[in-house]
Amino acid sequence: MATDRLDYLGDQLTDHCTEALVEVISAKAEHRTPQPGAEAHQSAGQAVDLMAALEKSIAEARERRGKTGPADRAEATVHEMPKPRRAAFAYTGARSGLGRPST
Repeated sequence: MATDRLDYLGDQLTDHCTEALVEVISAKAEHRTPQPGAEAHQSAGQAVDLMAALEKSIAEARERRGKTGPADRAEATVHEMPKPRRAAFAYTGARSGLGRPST
């Protein structure tokens, strides 16, 4: 079923990866440098400052919620964590026989 669709499309589809691989193999066989593909010449696009975008997004979210001033950004309180409790009975293992009453 999938191959019928591919046969129907015919020459509309191009396998760029296979073409690039064939170029690399033939270049190596002829002891030459492979030609770069069309994708190598495309620009990567505009660089985005992620921190600036994040700060802008945070500022917009605070404005939507009505929190814009530093008084609205209260500092978090830090509490000391309680000490872990010790177990009343320490089980050391079933095979050793230690920690278990003998019968």
